[in-house]
Amino acid sequence: MARLTTPEPDLLRDFHDLLLAVADRIVVDGQDLDHAFDETVHGWSALLGRPRGMSLQKRIGLHGELAVLGRVAQLVGWQAALDSWVGPAGEEHDFALGEADLEIKTTTSELRSHTIHGLGQLAETPGRPLWFASLRLTRGGVGGRTLGDSAKATRDAAAAENIALGRRVDRLLAAAGWDPDQTEDERWTPRDSPLMLRASDMPRLTAEGLPGGSVGRIGHVTYVVDVTGLRPDEHPPIVDLSDLALP
Repeated sequence: MARLTTPEPDLLRDFHDLLLAVADRIVVDGQDLDHAFDETVHGWSALLGRPRGMSLQKRIGLHGELAVLGRVAQLVGWQAALDSWVGPAGEEHDFALGEADLEIKTTTSELRSHTIHGLGQLAETPGRPLWFASLRLTRGGVGGRTLGDSAKATRDAAAAENIALGRRVDRLLAAAGWDPDQTEDERWTPRDSPLMLRASDMPRLTAEGLPGGSVGRIGHVTYVVDVTGLRPDEHPPIVDLSDLALP
C-alpha cells in the first residue's frame, strides 16, 4: 500500500485536489501509482508554468488604442490626451473627448468584424455622441511595430512633454493589462486608414432596443458586428484618423 503525505499543513486542501487527480488516473485510466503521480505533477506544472499575460486579441486592441492616443496627443497635447483615454479605467468607451466619446476596435482580419462586449459599448452616454473607429492591422515584418515598441514610443513622447506624463503612461498601460516583461515578437502595421462611423448608424444591440422589462433578465451579452463596406459618416469625425500609424 502506498502512502502520500505533505509536510505543509497550509496546503492540505491543494494536496487533496492533487491526490484526487492522481486517483482519477489510477481508477479511470488504469495507470499505476508512479505513472499517475508523475503525469499529474507534469500536467499541473505545465498548466501553472504557462506565461500569463494579455491575449493576442487584447494586445491588438491596446495597439490600436495607442495609435489613436498618439493622434489625439498631436491635436491637444499629451496631458489632455491622457485625460481622455478612459478605457484603462474601466469606462464604457475608450476615449472621452471634448464633445463626444470614441470607441476603438482593432482587428487583424480582412473583414471589419469586431467583438462587442455588453449592451453599453455601442450606446451613447446621455448628451454625448458616440463615434466608432474600426482599425485593421496586418503583419508588418521587419518594418512593423511590436506592442512593446509602441508602448515605449508612447511613453517617451509623453515624457518629452513632461516626465510625469511618461510615468502616467506606464500606469495606464498596467491598468490596461500590459506587462512589459511578456515575451512578444508579433510586428504589425496598419492595413489601411480606419473607418469612422457614428455608433447610431451601425448595427448594434443596446438596452433601449430590447423589449420592455427584459434588460434586467439578460446578464451577459457579447456579439460580433461586421462593418465591412459601410460608408463613413459624411460629417467630419470627432478626430481625424486618416493615415494613422502605429507609434
